[in-house]
Parts: sequence; C-alpha cells; structure tokens
Amino acid sequence: MLGARASSSDFLAGPPSPTGRPPVGRGMPAPAARGLGMAPSSGMAPSTGMAPSAGMAPSSGMAPNRGMAPNLAPGAAPGVAPPKPVVTGKLMADDAELPPLCDRELSPAEAAAELGRLNEHFVRHCRKCELHANRTQTVFGVGRPRPELVFVGEGPGADEDRQGQPFVGRAGQLLTRMIAAMTLTREQVY
Repeated sequence: MLGARASSSDFLAGPPSPTGRPPVGRGMPAPAARGLGMAPSSGMAPSTGMAPSAGMAPSSGMAPNRGMAPNLAPGAAPGVAPPKPVVTGKLMADDAELPPLCDRELSPAEAAAELGRLNEHFVRHCRKCELHANRTQTVFGVGRPRPELVFVGEGPGADEDRQGQPFVGRAGQLLTRMIAAMTLTREQVY
C-alpha cells in the first residue's frame, strides 16, 4: 500500500516469505530463537534474508553468519582485532603463590582438605576489595567439595560474618527451602 508507514516489527520481520507465512524465528538471532525452542538442529534456522558475508566461500566449511552483527569493539573497523587487555598489577598478595594444579582427581576427603587449605592460605588473607575492612573472618563455601550444583551469593552479611557460614540469614533460610524443593540438602550442594 502506497504511503503506508512501516512499523519496527515490519522492519525486523525481513522480506515476505514466498509461501505467504512468516517463517518461525525470522529476524531473530540464533540465541533468541533457541530461547523459544527453535534450535538450529530443528531445521528452523533463523533467517533475515541477508546474503552470506562477502569473502565467505561456500567451501570454507564455515556457515555464514546470518542476522548477527559482527562482534566489534566500539569504533573498531571491520577486520581489525580489538586490542588485547594488559594486566598491570598482581592478582594476589605478594607473599602468596598459586597452588599447583593437581594431575589426578581428588577423593571427597582430599577435596575438602584442599578447600580448607585454599581458605586458610589465600582467601582469609585477601585484601583485594573493601569487604575485608569490616569482616571478622572469611565466609568460605560449605557443602559437598565436588558438587553438581553450586550457589554463589553476594558478599557476606553480618549473620554470615558472625557464624562464618554462607547463607545463614533469612536469605539462607529461603535458599535451604529452595534446595529442599529440588529434593537436595545443603550438604549435597556447594
């Protein structure tokens, strides 16, 4: 229709389908389509109707990047790699060294002992952020040393600092109920 104004949804929909029906996922990046249950393996790959990127030969073995903007740093020119970050400071205290990597799987007892050692030698003495200013002790994780499920929370509150255990206040009580609803116990998770 002449003179009709296109809406943003018309713009995102891309060109009309030859069948007259819009294909599922048209105009959506692959991650958004997957979130709607439309995995590329389902045969319903998202499409914007755009041609493959220039210089991408069909025999290259790589699928063309359709509908996704190139991952460029702000102000970067296409084809130019962003600068690599430069580390200018030390990540740990001067007197601390990273523990060696273990070349074998630890037993649960060995893993628990190793976590205790990490807390004692590295975490307890950390001064890299302001959390250390008001704490009386570190609040290290508790539970199964090699868990299938890990919970990570914000900095410890007064209840956690006082007891030396994570998730012990009202939020901890809620977490315990949530874990129980998953038919697990706090001892089975970390």
